[in-house]
Amino acid sequence: MFSDTLGTYGNGLALPLLRHLLPENKLKQSMGFMVAMTLMAQVVFQGIGSVIIVMLHHNYMVVGLINALTFLLSALLVKYRFGVLCVAEPQMVERKQVSMIRSLGLTLRYLYRNNFLFSVIILTFFINVFGASMSGLINVTLLSVKTMWLVNTESVLLL
Repeated sequence: MFSDTLGTYGNGLALPLLRHLLPENKLKQSMGFMVAMTLMAQVVFQGIGSVIIVMLHHNYMVVGLINALTFLLSALLVKYRFGVLCVAEPQMVERKQVSMIRSLGLTLRYLYRNNFLFSVIILTFFINVFGASMSGLINVTLLSVKTMWLVNTESVLLL
């Protein structure tokens, strides 16, 4: 959960960095490419992770150590290339600080005026709420109904 939160935060940092590095007419194309590559990498590496888990006979301690080593390697790479990131970072403009409550109020007023954005946020909220609950229900169902398992040991033995 912690790594996913940091990953989401890191994805949010990409737009200001790209805005500083690229001309405005290349920004949309670059963002689209970055999102496509991120999704493709997620699918590929989740598949690789699943294969590794099976190859290691569900030894999650070893898989966790491999995962930790990849995070360490990423951190070392960022540390090694930190100077390049600092040069590319846009200069911060001093802004007047706004309290969180005031900022929340401004955001809610903006959402109230923008019906489409408000509708998308509400729809996304309900999709996430129902999606999260469905995952748990599916897992409980799969635990109790062995015939729905993809690899049912009883049916494999009968073959």
